Amino acid sequence: MKKHDLILLWRKRISNGSIAGTTLRNQGKGIVQCARAYLIKLDLSELHFIKDAEQFDIWLDQKTAKLQTEMRRLLKRETGNDVFWGTARKSLNLYLLLRFRPKFALSLVIFSICDVPNFGRKLRKS
Repeated sequence: MKKHDLILLWRKRISNGSIAGTTLRNQGKGIVQCARAYLIKLDLSELHFIKDAEQFDIWLDQKTAKLQTEMRRLLKRETGNDVFWGTARKSLNLYLLLRFRPKFALSLVIFSICDVPNFGRKLRKS
């Protein structure tokens, strides 16, 4: 397996772990898959050039708007600037949390692979 394949596999795993079916409940058919597909392709190398919180906020707003556009397109909802904004931001926040908190992400992967019951409770205790 090549390095690129491993990175893609890791991105898919983090995407699936951060965006579960219940995470975006009642947002519309296909929204979970749309968010996951967008997050798998999200290039975080741009973050290397961000110098302060203001630049990060701008970057996050841009990525949120792009994901929001994808979600609108999927469900053919073009009206209202706030349609899916919260859903898109929640998706990004959860994904970024798992990408930048490797200990938490690794625990999620291990527990989900091993099918440990009630793993959420165990994660909160640590």
